[in-house]
Amino acid sequence: MTLLQLIYFQKVSSLLNFHKAAEALNISQPTLSSAIGKLEKELGLYLFDRKGKNVELTRYGKYYHENLTPLLYDLNALTEKVKRFASSSEGHIDIAYNAPLSREFIPKKVRAFLDQPGNKDLSIHLHQTTSAEIIRGISEGYLDVGFCMRVPAPAFISYLPVLQEEIVLITPEEHPLANRDRLPLADLATYPLITYTKESGLRNLIFDYLDQAQVSPQIILEAPDEDAIAALVAEQFGIALVANVPSLSGMRIKRISLEENCCRTLYMAYHSYVSPTPAVSRFLEFIRRQALRPSGKRSE
Repeated sequence: MTLLQLIYFQKVSSLLNFHKAAEALNISQPTLSSAIGKLEKELGLYLFDRKGKNVELTRYGKYYHENLTPLLYDLNALTEKVKRFASSSEGHIDIAYNAPLSREFIPKKVRAFLDQPGNKDLSIHLHQTTSAEIIRGISEGYLDVGFCMRVPAPAFISYLPVLQEEIVLITPEEHPLANRDRLPLADLATYPLITYTKESGLRNLIFDYLDQAQVSPQIILEAPDEDAIAALVAEQFGIALVANVPSLSGMRIKRISLEENCCRTLYMAYHSYVSPTPAVSRFLEFIRRQALRPSGKRSE
C-alpha cells in the first residue's frame, strides 16, 4: 500500500467516476484502475461496485472513505505546516534560556527580532530551563537556539558570548559587611553562604572564584536563582554571591562589588553542524551582530 494509492482511492470515492478522477489526478484511466485494483487486492476486499462508467462504494469502501479522508486532510495540513517551518517568512524557532534572562534580555531580543522587516509572521516558542537541558535540547534537535552559561558540550555545539554580568556580594541591610562598598573574596571566609543549586552553571563558576581566593565556603542554603537567593538574604539567613541582575534593585539587601572583578558570561548556543532553517539562520545572524567583543562590549 502506498500513499499514492490512498490518494487515488480518495479521489475516486469522492467523484464516483474513474474517468473524472483520472482527469483530476492528471493520470491515465488504466493507471488509476490498476492502482485501485492493487489496493483492493492488498486489502482483500472490493471497495467499489463497478456499474459501467460510474461506480458505487461498497460498505467497506464507504467505511474506508469516511475514515481515510480526515487522515489525508491531516497529512496535507501537517505537510503545509512543515513547509511553513522552512519558509523564510513563516518559519518557526524554538529558543531556550536560563531563568535570569526572562526578565529583560529574552523579551527585548525577541521583540526586536520580530520587528525586523519580514519577521512578523514567524512563530517563536520560548523554553525556560537549565544550561545542561539547553545543550541536550540542541543536541537532540528539539531546540534551535539556547542562551545559557557555558557548560561541557559536544564539539558540534558553538558558543557565542552575548552578555556579561558582574558577580556581587549581597548581604542583609543590617549585616556587618553592609557598610562596605567593595571588598575582597577573602573577607567572606567566616560567614555562612547561600548559593545556587547544583543544577546551576553559575554555582561552579562562583566556587571557582572562591577556590582561587582560597576561601572554603560554609554553605547553609541553596536556591535556584537570584530572586530566591536574595529573598533568603533579605530575611537574614546569610550572605550570597550572585549575578547582578536588574531584579535585585527592589530587594531589601545591600549589593557590594568584589575587588576580583568577578563576572559571568552568558552565551548563545547552537548546533554548528546542522544547516539551520531560514528563520533560525536570520535569528542567529541578528544575535551575532550584537554579540560581545573580546573586551566584553557589544558590537554595533
